Amino acid sequence: MEPLDQYHVITVVWGEKYTTAFVEVVLPTLMARGNLPAFADNGVRARYRIFTLEADAHRLRQSRQFRKLAEIMPVEIVGIDDLKPPLHPYVDSAECHRRAIAAAESASAAMVFLPPDTVWSNGAIARVLDAANAGKRAVMIPGISVVSETFVPALRAQAHASGGPAMAVEGRALAGLAIEHLHPRSQAFFTNSDHFARWPSNLYWNVNDRGFVGRCFHLHPLMIAPTQTGARPCSTIDDDYVWIACPDWRNSCLITNSDEIIGCEMSAGGYLADAPPNRASAFETAVWARSHTNALHRSFFTNACFRIHSGDLDTSRDAARWVQAEREAEQFVRRVNHWLSYGSLPVGLTVSLRKLAGKGRRLRQLLSDRLKRDHG
Repeated sequence: MEPLDQYHVITVVWGEKYTTAFVEVVLPTLMARGNLPAFADNGVRARYRIFTLEADAHRLRQSRQFRKLAEIMPVEIVGIDDLKPPLHPYVDSAECHRRAIAAAESASAAMVFLPPDTVWSNGAIARVLDAANAGKRAVMIPGISVVSETFVPALRAQAHASGGPAMAVEGRALAGLAIEHLHPRSQAFFTNSDHFARWPSNLYWNVNDRGFVGRCFHLHPLMIAPTQTGARPCSTIDDDYVWIACPDWRNSCLITNSDEIIGCEMSAGGYLADAPPNRASAFETAVWARSHTNALHRSFFTNACFRIHSGDLDTSRDAARWVQAEREAEQFVRRVNHWLSYGSLPVGLTVSLRKLAGKGRRLRQLLSDRLKRDHG
C-alpha cells in the first residue's frame, strides 16, 4: 500500500461543558511531544479540523491552549450552526463525521478521530504513524470511561503540569489512573459484576488491582485510511463505518496493550451509573451481539485480547493471573460464538432460552449450595 502522507485530525465539540474539557484537559495531553507534534517530527502533513458552533468557536480562539495548538499545526474551525438545534450527541456528531470524511476523501487524507472528552497517553499519535507506515489502514483501541470529578485532579498531579500548555502522561501511568478512577459504566463490563452491563460492547476480566483483560466488540477508530472509497457511516463511526471503509480486520492495527496507547473518556460520576442487577451470560451476550454488532465487530471480539495494566505483565507473581484471566476470557468468547453460530433465533424461542438459562444458573447455584452443606 502507498504510504500515508497527509492527515485530517477531527474533533466534534459543542457546549460549554465539553468545550472547556477539550481545551483545559484534552488538548494539553494532545500537545505532548509524542502526540500532535509527532506529525511534524515525522515529516507528515496534518491539519486539525474542529467542528463546532460559532459560540463555542469563540471560546476556543480565546484560550491559550488553542493558540499553542495553532503553533503546532494548521487549525481549521468548521461551523455547524446549520444543524437544527437542539443538537443530539450521536445523531449530529455522526453528521459532522460524514462531512469530515467527505472532506478528507477529497484531500486524499487519512483521518484521526479525537473525541472532545478523551485524554491520551503520550506517544499515541506516534504509534498511529508507526502502524500506518507498517501498512495498516485503521488503528482501533478499546474505550475506557473514568469519573471526571476525581480523574482530572489526579491526572494533573501525575503530569506535574497543571499550569502548563502540555501534559505528558505515559501509557502505564494513565492506565493506573484509569483503573483507580474507573467509571461505574466501565465497572459494569466486568463479568463478575452483580450489575453487569445490558449493553455488553466490552467485557472485562479482573487480574489484580493493577490490571484487567478485555474482549471488545465496539472499538474506537483512532485512525482510518479507507480502503473503500465513497464509504459513509449511517451511524456512529465505531458502529458501521470501519466495516464499510476497512472491511478486512487484518488491515487494522488493534492496540491490545495499554503501554502503546490508552485513551480515557471522562464522564460525570453519575452518568449512566445506576445499572440494574444482572449477571454476565454468554447466551445473553450472543443475543445482544446478534442485533447490535456486525461481522467486523465479532472478529475484533474473537481475535483480540486487550491488556489494560499499570504494572509489569511478566512478573512471577502476576504472570499466572494474566494467563488465567485470558483463559477465562477465551472460554467465554467460545461460548458466545457457539450461540452466534446458530444464526438468528425466533423471538419467542429467544425469550424461552433466556428464561431457561436463568433457571439453569439458579439450579446450578442450588446444587452447589446443597453440595457444600452436605459435604462441607
